[in-house]
Amino acid sequence: MIRTLSVLVLALGAGVPGAFAQAPSGEGTYKTHCAPCHDSTNPRVPTRAALQQMPAARILRALEGGAMMNVAVTMSHQERQAVSAYLG
Repeated sequence: MIRTLSVLVLALGAGVPGAFAQAPSGEGTYKTHCAPCHDSTNPRVPTRAALQQMPAARILRALEGGAMMNVAVTMSHQERQAVSAYLG
């Protein structure tokens, strides 16, 4: 009986941190981490419109190992995926 209950609890996600956590919002992540630069008028920074022309995979690569890696280090992998999907 106890074993059955334990299996049921684990199957439902109890004991798994974040099992029912809501996925991060790409829009919210963009507003928090990206908009201060990419919504500015700095000619050295690609605009949101320019980013939206790029494939999500390219944006994710820049965040995880490219030019934006130093900025994106404060973001979780899920946040980087969400913002990449939101833009691309």
